[in-house]
Amino acid sequence: MKKFYNAFVLSVLTSSVALAQLPTKVISGNITADRTLHNDTIYLLDAVVYVKNNATLTIEEGTVIQGYINNGVNTKGTLVITTSGKIMAQGTKWNPIVFTSAQTPGSRGTGDWGGLLILGLAPINVAGGTAIIEGGLLGDQADRTYGGTDPNHNSGVLSYVRLEYAGVAFSANNEINSLTMAGVGKGTTIDHIQVSFAGDDAYEWFGGNVDAKYLVAIGTVDDNFDCDFGYNGRVQYGLIKQYSNIADISTSEGWETDNDGGGSINTPLTAPKFANITLVGPQADGGAVSNLHGRGARIRRNSRTSIYNSVIMDHKIALRYESTGTQDAVGNDCEFHGNVLSGNTANYAGEGSWTEDSVAAYVEDAAQMNTVFDAGGISANELSVPLDYYSQTGTNHLPITGSILLSGADWTANGVSGDSFFDNVAFRGAFGTQDWTQFWTEFDPQTVDYGNGILSAVENEVVDFKLYPNPSNGLFSITLEETARVEILDLSGRFVWGRAYPAGISSIDATTWPKGVYVIRVSTAKGASSRRVVVR
Repeated sequence: MKKFYNAFVLSVLTSSVALAQLPTKVISGNITADRTLHNDTIYLLDAVVYVKNNATLTIEEGTVIQGYINNGVNTKGTLVITTSGKIMAQGTKWNPIVFTSAQTPGSRGTGDWGGLLILGLAPINVAGGTAIIEGGLLGDQADRTYGGTDPNHNSGVLSYVRLEYAGVAFSANNEINSLTMAGVGKGTTIDHIQVSFAGDDAYEWFGGNVDAKYLVAIGTVDDNFDCDFGYNGRVQYGLIKQYSNIADISTSEGWETDNDGGGSINTPLTAPKFANITLVGPQADGGAVSNLHGRGARIRRNSRTSIYNSVIMDHKIALRYESTGTQDAVGNDCEFHGNVLSGNTANYAGEGSWTEDSVAAYVEDAAQMNTVFDAGGISANELSVPLDYYSQTGTNHLPITGSILLSGADWTANGVSGDSFFDNVAFRGAFGTQDWTQFWTEFDPQTVDYGNGILSAVENEVVDFKLYPNPSNGLFSITLEETARVEILDLSGRFVWGRAYPAGISSIDATTWPKGVYVIRVSTAKGASSRRVVVR
């Protein structure tokens, strides 16, 4: 354990938090040499920015990048990591990196900016082995081309990153998604990502085989997990919350997976594996459900998507297999095993010779270890989950003690048995007794003032805490993992003010403080940690 010395010494080792707007810089054109974005500045993406020519774009933890809002897809802020570029965006639980709208709080909307596209050199199933990324982008063709022969290609790191209000529909079947991964290889690290209010898909994989863990998607307009062109990666731990009033004219799905748009048998076949996903469908929030919402999992066009130890709840239709090639693969390299269906209007939909009864016969076979509640039930009663599951801005998603979700996972299915990527946890769905979304996610980004960045406490002290300064009203929001005493000291160490706060988020009013430098010290039975703040 690191030793705590005193508040003043530690305060000079941490970053300052000031009640004043951070400076801004505009990023435009091509990034052709190594560049670092720092968390003491807010960056504005102007039109489409390409990282290329073997350049690495490094983004410090706690950095805010905003996309300019202009008319036309090619004038909206968009970041493209080309096959000759790399991104190193390593945020932390306390200091996530945030890509968001440049609009002010209260005025943000889906599609305010383009999104983040990562293009790699891993295999795709398109003839010739390469393709040009969709989305209507302009620029050199080489900068928009992806795919190759290197399954271990490394495009960098994306960790503890939020993407808010991105995604632009250029034309039908030709969109920029919030996070596009095209031909991205296993050498790339993708974990702890939240996509909020995507204007098209939240996550779309075009081929490649990159793995990912800890993905969140809320309020997506179109599909949440969209797989195409031979994607073969593995994903574990994900939370999807669909909203009743947000949907797309092409129908919005939890999963939508194709081998390609024509349903060919081009190889590699689209055959990803998803485990420990919680899909909260659009019926959960109690609003009038748009008729544009589709299925929880729509697996079609010769794809072979497998889902394990996951939950599909409160959907109009939970599961549908389409196309003969997909249906013939079900139970072989297209598995549905150890899952829970609850609160859905219909659990299954049939197509062609595969009737609704055909799907039910496979899913409800005891060998598949699925738990299926009758259609039309009440998921809250069946699953024992907190009311935050049914709230658009709810943040508590841990199953209640005694919930069936806390046990029952099975890892004997062919697709996951012996695969070291998957943690063989006992729980089904995204959560057991630990909430991996705490502190770095934001379930109500419309209200967040990013004028001061994401300036938070560091994790190398005894007690972790997070501060959000709000320059418009002089308040600090403080987030605590446990009950703690919060004290304000001056730089000489003299006590100014203090009180106990419970775990969670509270406000500290700094409006009456004289201008100057202070130390906020947070103490529990474990010890104390501090952070210096500046009031201007």
